[in-house]
Amino acid sequence: MAGRIGAVIVLCTAPAFAQPDLVVDAPRMAASWFVEDRGFPPSSCVLVEECVGGLGVRRLLRFDTLTANVAQVDLLLGDPATNPGFVWSPCHGHYHLEGYSEYQILDALGNLVLPGRKRAFCLSDSLRYVSAPWVPQNPLYDCGFQGLQRGWADLYDAFLECQWIDVTNVPAGDYFLRVIVNSQGTLAESDFSNNTATVPVTLPAPAGLPPRPDGRRIPGEPLRVSPSGARLQVDYDVSTCPAPDYNLYYGFRSDAWSYTYAGAVCRIGTSGRAVVDLPDPAPGYVVWFLIVGVDPFTTPVKEGGHGFDSSDRERPLSGVGLCPVDRTQSGPSCSTGSVSP
Repeated sequence: MAGRIGAVIVLCTAPAFAQPDLVVDAPRMAASWFVEDRGFPPSSCVLVEECVGGLGVRRLLRFDTLTANVAQVDLLLGDPATNPGFVWSPCHGHYHLEGYSEYQILDALGNLVLPGRKRAFCLSDSLRYVSAPWVPQNPLYDCGFQGLQRGWADLYDAFLECQWIDVTNVPAGDYFLRVIVNSQGTLAESDFSNNTATVPVTLPAPAGLPPRPDGRRIPGEPLRVSPSGARLQVDYDVSTCPAPDYNLYYGFRSDAWSYTYAGAVCRIGTSGRAVVDLPDPAPGYVVWFLIVGVDPFTTPVKEGGHGFDSSDRERPLSGVGLCPVDRTQSGPSCSTGSVSP
C-alpha cells in the first residue's frame, strides 16, 4: 500500500534482529495511577465490554499504559478488518487487537489477587519514544491501519474508557500493579524478557463527603441535572440504591458549607428520571439535591440515596444498596412547600 512502509513481522523464522521489541513504560504507570469511585447505568458500554464487574458504583484503579517498540523495525499489523486477530469494539467505534496486554493486581508477596484481565488495544503511533536518528519524525499507523513504528509508542491514558482494573472487592492496602504486553507471545519479538512492568499502588479506604445535613454518608453516583424548559430534569441511580419509591429533598448551602432543608418532591418513581420545579437560591447560596430511596416495609427502615449540589463539589460514598439505618430523616415531609433562604 502506498505510503505504508515497514516490515510485516508474521513469520517465526524471521531473524531476531529483524523483529520488533515491545516494552512497557513502568515510570509512566507509577506516575499516573489513581483510584476513582464511579457509577455505571445499565446502558453503559463498559458493561457491554465487561470492563467492570457489575452495575452501580465501582472502585476503579486507573493508570496510563504506554507500550513502545524499541527495535529498529516496525511492527506492522495492517488493516484490522481483514485480520482475524482483531475484534470490533462497538463502544469505541474501531477495531482492537485482542489480548494485546494483561493487567493484574498482586499482593505484597507477589500472589495474584485478581485474575489477569486481558485488554484489547487499537495499536497506533501516539508519540516518539526513542531519541535516535533511525526513529521517524511523523506518525504512520492509526486505528484504521494498525502497528507501531520503530522507536514509537502507543499510549492508552488513564482517562480512556476501560483503561482500569475494577478493584471494587479488593480490601484497602498496598499492592502491585502489573502490566504484561504480548503476554501470549502471539506477536513475534526479538526479546520477550522486557514485556512486563510492575509498580506499587495503594488502594485507600472508601471515603466521601456527607451530602446529607444529618451527616449520613450515602451510596450512589452523583445526580445528573439538566434544564427542561423552566424546570429541571434529574437523573438518579436506581441500580445502586433500589427502593419501592424515591423522594427528592432539596435545600440551600451557603459558601460556609452550612446546610438547610427547604422542601421535598415526593414519590418521583423508579424510572431513574424526574422533572421537578425548584426555587432559585439567594445570592451566596447554592441549591443542593438529595434523592432518598426508602423501603418502609423493613425493620429497621432502610434508607439510601445520593446527592449533588449546583457547585458540583460533592461526591458520594462508594457503596452498594440501601443502608439499614433507623428512620431519622430530619428533613421536611413530602407535603412541605418551597422555602427560600
